[in-house]
Amino acid sequence: MRFRIDLIVADLEIPPCFAFRRLLLAVNVYTQPFFNSTRTKFKYILSARFLFLDTMPDNASSEKEKHMKQLKRKMECWREVVLPLNSILLWERPWYPALILGLTTTVFCMIWMLEPALLTLISLSLLVLALVDYFVPTIISIFCTADSWTGQKEKKLNEICHNLSEAILQLQSLWISIVTMRNSRPNFYYGTIMIFLMVFAWLGNTINNLLLSYIAVNAILLTPGFKYKGRARSAVKYIHNYLIQEKLS
Repeated sequence: MRFRIDLIVADLEIPPCFAFRRLLLAVNVYTQPFFNSTRTKFKYILSARFLFLDTMPDNASSEKEKHMKQLKRKMECWREVVLPLNSILLWERPWYPALILGLTTTVFCMIWMLEPALLTLISLSLLVLALVDYFVPTIISIFCTADSWTGQKEKKLNEICHNLSEAILQLQSLWISIVTMRNSRPNFYYGTIMIFLMVFAWLGNTINNLLLSYIAVNAILLTPGFKYKGRARSAVKYIHNYLIQEKLS
């Protein structure tokens, strides 16, 4: 009896944790004349298919776990800062949204009043990031000892790293899907890109760019809180029910 399994793997450039979504399995079974039972042949095909598919979620989970641990090691010196930042972004206290809006409004008001040049604004922003990257780990190592780090904080950090790792992998998967669409459906890809860019160019020419930046930054900073609290889902549900009532009336 001659038995062969051919595995065709597409999109090899995608991350291993998402590879199982794009694997095409082709199972070909070739037998000698004495292997005449169609039922047995079909059973071998199904066994090979399910044996292959059952191993893929485990590989994906291990890759996600590996990515999460790597991310946690990179955030080790920032762990005392990550916890309060996560608390603010998830609105664990009712006044955190006002704090976010207040800080962003203050920064953008300063930019509006000073009117710095674009190169100056970029240079100052990078300077602030460099100073934070240099001083914050040093200050944390001085004032925060290892004894102050508890098991509850460690559990919270693991949860943050897990959620952040999933978000990064989803963005990578989205980017890979866009690249794949560029190769497989170029007409649709370039048409969509051109429409979006034309809309953005029109918006940038119509609305003040500083106002657009202010709205975009606030939307990005407030999105985790909306998602965590379920406010976005409640708002969509309210609008949906309101539209249905208007249509029925």
